[in-house]
Amino acid sequence: MAVGSRGESAVDRAQVGGTVGVQTDSTVRSPTLAHAMTPIPFVVRPDDTLLMAHRMMVDRGIRHLPVVQEDRLVGLLSERDILSLSASDQKPRVEDAMSPDPFAVDIATPIKDVVTTMVNRKLGSAIVTSEGRVVGMLTTIDALRLLAGLLA
Repeated sequence: MAVGSRGESAVDRAQVGGTVGVQTDSTVRSPTLAHAMTPIPFVVRPDDTLLMAHRMMVDRGIRHLPVVQEDRLVGLLSERDILSLSASDQKPRVEDAMSPDPFAVDIATPIKDVVTTMVNRKLGSAIVTSEGRVVGMLTTIDALRLLAGLLA
């Protein structure tokens, strides 16, 4: 199982209404993707079982998992993808349920562009890459935390 660690980022984070949010002070006028994303998300491989991936999601309270093979992004697995195959009596693999063309953006992409695309396409997440490697994920929850910090 290829699992990355999900930890606190090097960017400043602060408590906002009981949840972790982006610290906004006079130095953070235009937040970047690096400020809002969840860094180094957990990942799975295409040949991992859906049961293992589902347990990882439940244990860690996450709804999206980038699918990587040899450090290259090959798909995205969501809770919804798993539910679509949950009635199956076979032992499906991640590759059986994943979306093969996930929305991925470079870390230098302006956050406004990423969020606008997520809204227009009704996407729950964007995988953040740097030099082709997964470095983070921006979810709707991350975007709402950013908004809460900006409104505080």
